[in-house]
Amino acid sequence: MAIAPRISTKLLKRLQTIAEQEGRSPDDVLRTLLDNYTPVPAPVPEAPKRISKRVPPVPSAASTPLSASPTPVTPTPVPPVSEEDDYYSLRNVRRRIYARARRIWEQRGDSEKAALTDEQLDEQFWLFDQDDIPRLKSEQGTITAPS
Repeated sequence: MAIAPRISTKLLKRLQTIAEQEGRSPDDVLRTLLDNYTPVPAPVPEAPKRISKRVPPVPSAASTPLSASPTPVTPTPVPPVSEEDDYYSLRNVRRRIYARARRIWEQRGDSEKAALTDEQLDEQFWLFDQDDIPRLKSEQGTITAPS
């Protein structure tokens, strides 16, 4: 179902800027943001202040007709979660890691690395070093570990 949302021009430009920086579509960026959104739980209603002391009598097995036996409850099937919707899927975890790496490279002025696509980073990304700098596989052997 397509909804024609009213998004301010300023917010739309911000979304497009983020998408361009990360080499992704605005829809993809928005989907990731929504996947990471945690809704505020509804307030829990207060318990009643007065609890009735009357306890209803428990019917005996002899006085209970067979037709009053509980009917079996069929569990509602849970639809499978697709990888696209799964926050912890490897693909989505990598997306968040790559977005973090791009932000750091942008801050450090390394626009060449920041321009790498997710597919390129799938092949080239290595790790974040001890100084939280994202490193590519081509940098293996050039990093000095702290002693």
